[in-house]
Amino acid sequence: MCYIDERIDEKSWIREFDPSVTESEEYVWHRDHNDRRVVILDGDGWQFQFDNELPIFINKNEELFIPKMVYHRIIPGKNKLRIKINEEF
Repeated sequence: MCYIDERIDEKSWIREFDPSVTESEEYVWHRDHNDRRVVILDGDGWQFQFDNELPIFINKNEELFIPKMVYHRIIPGKNKLRIKINEEF
């Protein structure tokens, strides 16, 4: 597994990705069942990509909105990526 979750409450958690784990479904195209707001807490060189769009570098303190059932992926960077995920039901 390429990530570890630390639950904050029912709708939010901190997720930490390990860039050394390259064989993971999190790094391939996938969809989530709910809308998500993601805040980048730490990580260098990571990229985020929506389907049919070019990847963008993500930086500390940026926020991403990921609509439910929209294909997306992350591309590993240089060190661990820490994000806060808030799921919207």
